[in-house]
Amino acid sequence: MAFYNAPSKQIAYKPLAFLLSNPGGNLMGTTSDVENMFYFLTSPYGGAFRQEEIVHTSNVAEKPLLTTLDTYIQRRERFDYIIFYFSGHGQTNSSTRDLQICVGNGSKQNSYALLPISQIHSRISQLTSKSLYIFDCCRTLVDSRPPLLGDRFLVESQMPLTKDQGRQMFAEYLRKQESDCTALYSCSMNQSSGDNANGGLYTQKLIDHAWNWAQAGQTGQILTAQDTYSQSMSFVSQGQKYTQTPSKSGKLRLPFAIK
Repeated sequence: MAFYNAPSKQIAYKPLAFLLSNPGGNLMGTTSDVENMFYFLTSPYGGAFRQEEIVHTSNVAEKPLLTTLDTYIQRRERFDYIIFYFSGHGQTNSSTRDLQICVGNGSKQNSYALLPISQIHSRISQLTSKSLYIFDCCRTLVDSRPPLLGDRFLVESQMPLTKDQGRQMFAEYLRKQESDCTALYSCSMNQSSGDNANGGLYTQKLIDHAWNWAQAGQTGQILTAQDTYSQSMSFVSQGQKYTQTPSKSGKLRLPFAIK
């Protein structure tokens, strides 16, 4: 957990967030995941992203997503920070070990394609040197995904932090960080990721923990990806019928929440 002082003057800051999901025919809670993550990121605790800085859809398709990224690249845009979030079905390519997310292929309704994350990362890496990926999906080498039930509750908060303060604190913290591409996964290789009608278990616990953390203890702190990962190791696995072990990659120094 990082401690710091809030910036004394305005800092130019240009973030971008992708909040994406695809129910893949049977994961109806993914829509709630995107909505809940949207409200979190636009709050002061989540960095006070502005609505125009968030690309969000509850039925993401391959072509529109890649076209959007390619358009940013063609415009030679650069961002201080990019968060890429996905909730839905996923699986791991047994040969390349590349995570593939289930998205629409645009040819007809209820038709899906598997999009390798490497295609997304190769584009985002051209737009920023600091990126945080969060995947709430299975990483199985096969298609079997056992069902899992979980509870969701949203914590209503009285926030003493304004959106402008939260945004500037994110900007100041990121300005001092080295280049980093961090990824947080809801499960480990060849595991399944639980979901219920309220959304992915991992996303539920991730946001609940951040809200509770933001309301308790000393202010002027950053909840880093490392802190988030460490906590997720315990709160995801508790009471489950099968193993779901969150995993990560990168330096884990990028921010997820602030207070």
